[in-house]
Amino acid sequence: MELSEIIINSAISIYREVCFMATIKKESFGKLSDGREVELYTLCNTKGTEVKVTTYGARLVAWSAFGKDHERTDIVLGYADGASYEK
Repeated sequence: MELSEIIINSAISIYREVCFMATIKKESFGKLSDGREVELYTLCNTKGTEVKVTTYGARLVAWSAFGKDHERTDIVLGYADGASYEK
């Protein structure tokens, strides 16, 4: 096994340990034009798959997982804040 593969596998293992249990994290995602707060929920499973969903229409902002090349890949094109979804 090459050194780069060892490093990549170690990084993946560390990330999976952080997400050893399914986790849910809540954070601010900005405000809408009418002043309402939008929150972002990040759900992570034990395999390292991560999904981010807003409280504004349950919009799927991000969905990422490890691919065959052991790189994290985001398969959803989402906006950076809640206000961008009003347009």
